[in-house]
Amino acid sequence: MPDPKISRQHCAFIRYPGYIVIADLNSTNGTFVNGKRIQKQRIDLLDRVRVGDLYLKIDYKRFIEARSEEELYQAANIDALTGILNRNAFMMRAQQELAFCKRADARMTIVMCDADHFKQKNDTYGHLAGDQILRELANILGAEMREEDLVARYGGEEFIMLLRESSVAASVAWAERIRLTVMNHSFRFQNRYIPTTISIGICSRPIDPFLTLEAIIQAADDALYLAKKNGRNRVEVAGD
Repeated sequence: MPDPKISRQHCAFIRYPGYIVIADLNSTNGTFVNGKRIQKQRIDLLDRVRVGDLYLKIDYKRFIEARSEEELYQAANIDALTGILNRNAFMMRAQQELAFCKRADARMTIVMCDADHFKQKNDTYGHLAGDQILRELANILGAEMREEDLVARYGGEEFIMLLRESSVAASVAWAERIRLTVMNHSFRFQNRYIPTTISIGICSRPIDPFLTLEAIIQAADDALYLAKKNGRNRVEVAGD
């Protein structure tokens, strides 16, 4: 929820047999039910909950309705091939993270990576093999992410990651570990081994009020281009 007035852990919905309770989690700006600030309160159908400038309306769904809405959410936010966030969903979540970093005077790290010589692999082994490589890359990247971090397919063979409060040194060590994992991974399609490496670009910045998400991503993308230019299968870091 990209609202700077909403705390990272703002409130919780707690389900009991037959009813639901909302509890404020010591948020900075409070949780309101029907206009009244609360600490903990039972909520009923059509109650209006306000957190920051966002209003939520309580409703109940049949299972089939909830499943249908979940499928719509998945279609809008999840990359169908790899099962991780798509670009639009990542940008929305990253803007929220940027707002938090500005409030907390925190550091944000953006990591860009893509598969080296991917077009050549598609031409040599076929597009189905290329799809399998992307799925396995997404699995490797996802396994290395902390709960508070983000990973998404940015487009084609390119992936983007957001690391919270990670220093330059820690980010480089993390990226090098992933690079080696990919290099040593046995990518196979129809019993054919397909050697694969990735190039990685990193931009890590303390967030000030004027720094934009687009600027950080561009710097990480420039570092990725430098990694490609300098021979691929390597990590490069954007300058300050």
